[in-house]
Amino acid sequence: MIPQADFIEREGQKVVLALAGTDNFKRVRVNDFVISLRSFQGGIEHSAFDGAITPAYTVLRPSQDVQVDYFRYVLKSAGFISALNATTEGIRDGKAVPYESFGELKLPVPPPDEQRRIAAFLDYEITRIDELVQEQERLLELAHEKHIAFIQATLSGQALAASTRHEARAPWLDAVPSSWDIVPLRFLARISTGSRDTQDRVEDGQYPFFVRSMTVERIDTYSYDTEAVLTSGDGAGVGEVFHHVTEAFELHQRMYALTDFKRVTGRYLFFFLRAYFKLQMTQWNAKSTVDSVRLPFLQALLVAAPPAAMQQAISTLLDNREREHVALTEEVRRITDLLRERRSALITAAVTGQIDVNTWTPPDDWLSTETT
Repeated sequence: MIPQADFIEREGQKVVLALAGTDNFKRVRVNDFVISLRSFQGGIEHSAFDGAITPAYTVLRPSQDVQVDYFRYVLKSAGFISALNATTEGIRDGKAVPYESFGELKLPVPPPDEQRRIAAFLDYEITRIDELVQEQERLLELAHEKHIAFIQATLSGQALAASTRHEARAPWLDAVPSSWDIVPLRFLARISTGSRDTQDRVEDGQYPFFVRSMTVERIDTYSYDTEAVLTSGDGAGVGEVFHHVTEAFELHQRMYALTDFKRVTGRYLFFFLRAYFKLQMTQWNAKSTVDSVRLPFLQALLVAAPPAAMQQAISTLLDNREREHVALTEEVRRITDLLRERRSALITAAVTGQIDVNTWTPPDDWLSTETT
């Protein structure tokens, strides 16, 4: 059984951590610990830098008795976070961790040599897990880049073995097959905006309510009952938010609806805008980041419009590719979630003595807190 000890200096008791102060712009040193506004969710943060923090945070400075590398795992373990939640005040995002309540928590304090062995063991195992997570994230990033490249090559006709091509006269689009037209959006669809605000949403409403994000709200009224392609007119969703709708829906006042399609299908236009909208927008606007979309840009936006049969074939191909990409993304995320769960469980098991590290020896090429 791991012995317990007070973690905070309390009225003359043994010092394990001491309060660093409550002045504005508190100084944080390397190896300090910090109680942040989110500590009730993720534990106490360990500082790897010298710096300063907001006075809303509490700085804890280790005493000479503390093996920092061991406690940076303890203070992130699931059991500790659960105990920390019992000390919180407030609700939801307003929760805080009072120093007085935190100071009453008990923590496992094995002998110093065992603390160092536990830290070395976790350093090694957690590094291996983190490397696997990074490999999965790199795989997902590469897959996403290939997915986007495939979509753009398909929508520009570059993936087709066309016998003749003509210049698109657009810097973001190379020559397209000669059977394709390059048409301003105003000739392909009717452009309108919604009339609702986000506050109009109704929980469990009858109709979908499209706002300036990929999250679809609900509402009990509708203004559109037709096929439409939707995109955000301002905010963080510019060039990122696109929907293809085939049912009755309601629309935010800063969302654009493209309807009454001519010479293009709604599904094809959805794919094309998602691939090329943001690129055209940044070239239209001199700013490096674009926070709003104006009607003149939408009217002038150029769309590569192949023959109807080709549009249908492209849409079917991209729908299939999309399903494959979503399946791959979900599988990679499932693997990374399992790895992170394994990471959390390993930390908890090691700092609570469920894993005996006394017989563990690090590989010869591994440098850890125990050997440095």
